[in-house]
Amino acid sequence: MARHAGRGRPLLTEGGRAVQLADGTVIKSDYVVLALGNFSPPPPAGPDLAYLTHPGYHADPWVAGNLRRIGPDEDVLLIGSGLTSVDVLLALRQDGHRAPITVVARHGRWPAAHGPISEPYPNFYPEPGPRNHRNGRSCRGEAAPARRHGPRRRLAAGARLPATRPGPHLGGLAAGGAAPISAAPGQPLGRGPAPQPPQNAEAIEALTAAGMVKMQVGTVREILPEGEKLRVRVRPHGTAGCWHTAHHVVCCAGPLLDYGRIADPLVVSLREAGDLTPDSLGLGLLTDEQGALRRRSGTLAPALFTLGPSRRPAYFESTAVPELRQQAAALAVEPGPAGWPITG
Repeated sequence: MARHAGRGRPLLTEGGRAVQLADGTVIKSDYVVLALGNFSPPPPAGPDLAYLTHPGYHADPWVAGNLRRIGPDEDVLLIGSGLTSVDVLLALRQDGHRAPITVVARHGRWPAAHGPISEPYPNFYPEPGPRNHRNGRSCRGEAAPARRHGPRRRLAAGARLPATRPGPHLGGLAAGGAAPISAAPGQPLGRGPAPQPPQNAEAIEALTAAGMVKMQVGTVREILPEGEKLRVRVRPHGTAGCWHTAHHVVCCAGPLLDYGRIADPLVVSLREAGDLTPDSLGLGLLTDEQGALRRRSGTLAPALFTLGPSRRPAYFESTAVPELRQQAAALAVEPGPAGWPITG
């Protein structure tokens, strides 16, 4: 597998695909695996989008060297209070940032700290099978005892990874149709941020107590350039809102998962060709059990596979390293659709 700069367009050829890069280079391959990771969140405010080209706006905090452009005494405003915001905040402090930081969040709370787990939850999962709804009933049946006897996170951890014992994982529950993964169209599944390590929670609490971090409850409605700074209008629920001014605004709202909205040229070309299909909840792509892309027609796209966050609709826990490693290993050894071997 070769790594080349720029994303291109996979073209179907006899016996495989040819990937055309932005610079015109064509790479022929028997199979193409889309390991695209996460895409930057959409613009958090409008209608004036002039701020997107302002040097103080950071659409993707993980772009190499992005946060290093922030001076130690420059004002910073973070949009969102999830795990990305926690990582950015602690990274800035580690790099010697001294100025106060404002965090704008709709619900005004940080991720809860992980509690201690002394031992794994007992294996309650029945034998897996296609569309095995007994698996979902088993999870729901264990929820009440789990609440009585300790943190429910033990139950989730027991369902997520088999660890050192034979057992299930959350992806298997989702793929078997048993996990309670449902929501109204356009509505997010998650409610509240995911947990964070206790040491991070303690660090944020100390910074808040020292006045170095301020939480502002509300939603960002406008971002306007003002010389070297940016003006941000924050509107709490039921109020007219207020304005904040900062040298830097960092969008920590989380990745864009809806492949119907992603404007990346590679994704657009595949979407227009009907070779990929976004799922109805905006979580990723429709695939088969091995990660083969499902076309708009419902058939499988020849020689096209994916892994990682794009597989969340069928393999819900699809972002952490253990799950990514499992997906990559399975894809490398299992035959593809119609008996195509991924490896020789």
